[in-house]
Amino acid sequence: DVSIYDFVADVRAPTPSAAAEIVIKEKAQFLDTLKYFETQIVKNISYKLENLKLQLDNFKNQSVFTSPYTILGKQMQMLDDLKNSIDSSIKQKLISQKEILKLIFNQTKSLNPQMKIEDFRNELKEFSKRLNLSCNNNLLIKKERLEKLVDHLEAIDPKNLLKKGYSILFNEKNNSIILSTKDINEDDKILAMVSDGKIYAKVESKK
Repeated sequence: DVSIYDFVADVRAPTPSAAAEIVIKEKAQFLDTLKYFETQIVKNISYKLENLKLQLDNFKNQSVFTSPYTILGKQMQMLDDLKNSIDSSIKQKLISQKEILKLIFNQTKSLNPQMKIEDFRNELKEFSKRLNLSCNNNLLIKKERLEKLVDHLEAIDPKNLLKKGYSILFNEKNNSIILSTKDINEDDKILAMVSDGKIYAKVESKK
């Protein structure tokens, strides 16, 4: 009998390259072991079948089998039960050995560096997709904000206001913007800025 414990070992490597070499070496050893056990299982089953055939032949050659069936009914039943028991035992043995080989194969597969690399590559692709999607969404949001800001700046740009027919008045004394009649006096000189130039004027009166 063979247990999974017989195929498990605690091996550590100082570097990933060394680990890969160990895994590849162990994989080859596992494959050799699988081949060996397969050969042994076939030999054991063949050997048992041959023995069973010999036993059956011996039973058939005994004189008791020349008697009427009514006399040999019990012995024939025992023979059938023995045959069924043997068949069941062989099937269970084959299933058990098959499960062991399957577990060994899965363990060998999990130690394959190429599969580990492929899994990492798939995870990296998925992460890259999520990152690109997130970046595109952020860029779209920032683009919309920038467009709104540009529209707002254009709306309050003095040049655009002047093009709409507005003018900006300055007091020539201190170059300050005139926002109220309180900011000027009579006879003050003012500067009116319009869309296509400047106009100089003198305040005659205010109301």
